Amino acid sequence: MRPVDFDLLVGVLPNIEEYDADKDDWLQLYKKIIDADILILGTPIWLVERSSIASKVIERLYAINLALKDL
Repeated sequence: MRPVDFDLLVGVLPNIEEYDADKDDWLQLYKKIIDADILILGTPIWLVERSSIASKVIERLYAINLALKDL
């Protein structure tokens, strides 16, 4: 699957739709990630920096981690 095919918003909140965002497909993508046995995040690098799409996915995964930590 390609994260670029989803509407992902920037941020470290698990579900940004709850905070008046117009559209956020993160929960659809997250369910596919959780159902997978392994996650490989491939990204081109430019001047030792990952792509913005990869950064969005990493930020959102970090947000889920923070939410689970608070439980």
